[in-house]
Amino acid sequence: MDVLDSGSFIISKATFPEYFDKDNLQPQQIDCSKDVVAFCNNIVPALKLKRRFVGNEPFCNVTNQYNSAFKEMITSYGVELIEIQRKKYNGSEISASNVRKLIKKKNFNLIKAIVAETTYEYIINRFS
Repeated sequence: MDVLDSGSFIISKATFPEYFDKDNLQPQQIDCSKDVVAFCNNIVPALKLKRRFVGNEPFCNVTNQYNSAFKEMITSYGVELIEIQRKKYNGSEISASNVRKLIKKKNFNLIKAIVAETTYEYIINRFS
């Protein structure tokens, strides 16, 4: 199995501009079909993909809609969609937004408890 960097080809401003205005669009129904179709018609055959991994999204309505659109469409292209459950701490899902807030507060003890060791080392080296 190979893991490839998506670069600027997946979820771009050209195909899914709403993704970059998520904070203002949370309650709205969005149309991400242009990005999903572009991925399925171009990326899937070019890379001969068999699986696509996404993380579950309990916090962001826009990203959750994007994942749902993928679930509906990608299987018809012969690609298995695998949703990875978010890591939890004390029964709550961990979000990058919360980690960024903890960095601002310099709460490195809690950060250490909720992120991978390599992530923690990066955060300590960059922000402490």
